[in-house]
Amino acid sequence: MFIERPRRRIWAFGLNSSPQPFSDLVQKIDRVKRLAWIVWLVAMIAQIFNMFHRIAVPAAIDRIMGDMKITGSVAGNIMALYFYVYAVMQFPSGVLADFLGARKAVSFGCFVAALGSLLFGLAPSVSLIYVGRFLVGLGVSVIFVNVFKIGIEWFEDRKLTKSFARPAQPKSKLLLFSRQWKSI
Repeated sequence: MFIERPRRRIWAFGLNSSPQPFSDLVQKIDRVKRLAWIVWLVAMIAQIFNMFHRIAVPAAIDRIMGDMKITGSVAGNIMALYFYVYAVMQFPSGVLADFLGARKAVSFGCFVAALGSLLFGLAPSVSLIYVGRFLVGLGVSVIFVNVFKIGIEWFEDRKLTKSFARPAQPKSKLLLFSRQWKSI
C-alpha cells in the first residue's frame, strides 16, 4: 500500500512547495497593488467630500440667512468656523495619522464630518448650525494630511508623483493657457 505524504510548506514566504514557487508571491503582490489603488480611491473620495464642504455653505449662504434669519456677520462666522477648526487641527491630524494610521484616521474623520453635516442640515437653531459646522471642520481636517500619508505608504515614488500631479495637470494647463492671469 502506498501512502502519500502531505506537501511541506516553505515558512519563510508562506508558499506551497510547487513547481513554480513564485507564482503565489506574484499573485499576492498584484493583490496588494489593487488594494493600494482601492485605498487611494477611497481617500480621494474623502478629499472630494472635504472640498465639497469648503464650498457648499458659501454657495448656499443666502438661503441659510433667509431661513434662519441671521445677519451677514453671523453667516460669516458660520463659514469661517470651518476654516478655524481646520487650521488648528492640521498639526494634531498628523499626530493622529501616526498614532491611529491613515486609514483609520480618514474613516473616523469622515464619520465625524458626516455627523456634523447631518446636524448642520437638520439644525433648527443657529447654535446647532455652529456645532454642525465645527464637527464638519473637525472631521475633514484629518483627511488632507492622511491622503498624502496613504500615498506615501502604499505607492512607489514614481507612482506617487503621477497620482498627485496627473489629475490637476491638464485642467490647469487649459485654464492658464486659455485666459489671461488677471481673469482667473
